[in-house]
Amino acid sequence: MLRAAVIGVGYLGNFHSQKYKLLSQDPKWDLQLVGVCDSHFPQAEKIAKDLQVPAFSRPQDLLGQVDLVTIATTSPTHFAIAKMFLENGVHVNVEKPMALNSVEAAQLVSIAKANSLCLAAGHSERFNPAFIELKKALHRPKLLEFCRHAPFKARGSEVSVILDLMIHDLDLMLSMDSTQVRVTMAQGGSLVSETYDWATAAFEFESGMKCTMSSSRVAPAMVRSIRAAHTAGIITANLQTGDLEFAKKSDGIEPSVVQTVVSAGRGDNLLAETESFVSAVLGKSHLVASGEAGEKALALAEIVIGSIESSRGW
Repeated sequence: MLRAAVIGVGYLGNFHSQKYKLLSQDPKWDLQLVGVCDSHFPQAEKIAKDLQVPAFSRPQDLLGQVDLVTIATTSPTHFAIAKMFLENGVHVNVEKPMALNSVEAAQLVSIAKANSLCLAAGHSERFNPAFIELKKALHRPKLLEFCRHAPFKARGSEVSVILDLMIHDLDLMLSMDSTQVRVTMAQGGSLVSETYDWATAAFEFESGMKCTMSSSRVAPAMVRSIRAAHTAGIITANLQTGDLEFAKKSDGIEPSVVQTVVSAGRGDNLLAETESFVSAVLGKSHLVASGEAGEKALALAEIVIGSIESSRGW
């Protein structure tokens, strides 16, 4: 039986813990949630009590008691904790960004490979039903427009909006085209935090596909969408509602546009992410969002940040 634990059980880590508990109650997964860990021990105790598992305050105390962990601590701590578990033979799923830079990410990937371990990056949007259906429907995409806006929350603001929000869309974009990509424009600025709170960027792939990206954590409302222009028309995927809007030219004599809406469903991205990770550890499937993918997204994020800084972002 696989033994799992969650390190960092604040807002997001609490949800991760719930997914593991759910899987532990399904015999097909042969999984046990053996504990939750948080440096703020009262928080660990609270979640542990709700899930009826032991509470820990130090990640190292779980060594020898776990086969896999999900790390959902604050971003600056991801690298050190993930490195410790990987070096001790534990499979790791680490929340995005998996490290603060691509050098650290590459080191984690190297350690995982050397120890034949699964290293997954927490890019849960890979499992969004609307995104999955969008990829299936696209035929030779010409332009992608990503928009990810949210009202300000202190949680996650220890890193820039590029590493906090845009990193999701960078990963999605890279999963849609494997050719070389370059940043053609990037701007960003701060409003509340000491780093970038909003950013826009443009990209061009060797295949010819172009992309634009807008991310903000100081917006009045939540927006998470992808608009794609391809040979058959335009598709807009709402990653919040699960709806996909299809627009194409009508076959009639008079020029007009035919629009249809299809629901892919909202799904449970985090549960699907957890199932994918556990399945990979069991050797039943390949990782959907691998450590290598997380490293590539981080490397591109660094180029975006460098481009903003060179253009003297606000």
